[in-house]
Amino acid sequence: STLGFSLNHFTGTIPPSFGNLSALQKLSMSDNNLEGSIPFELGRLSNLNFLQLSSSNLSGMVPLPLFNISSINIFAVAENQLYGSLPPDLGLTLPKLRGFYCGTNQFSGPIPPS
Repeated sequence: STLGFSLNHFTGTIPPSFGNLSALQKLSMSDNNLEGSIPFELGRLSNLNFLQLSSSNLSGMVPLPLFNISSINIFAVAENQLYGSLPPDLGLTLPKLRGFYCGTNQFSGPIPPS
């Protein structure tokens, strides 16, 4: 299933209850005027293969459980105000990854070797 909210003028936060949508495969919320951080609960979306949260004014750290959703092939969080470091084993925990977009944020630390 898919939730597509991109290219709108939505405000507020990403509802943590989206983490209960166990069949969700695609979540697209880019290019909005959201606030706050990415909910920790999204890490429960074990069937997610496409995550697009770019250009949405999000801040904070990316919840670590998102980096453990092995079905993800597109992970896009570019052009926000996210910070922190990326897991060193990113290539191992996201084995189906085809695209990882995190530019124009405030990430720090080493680039993951895998």
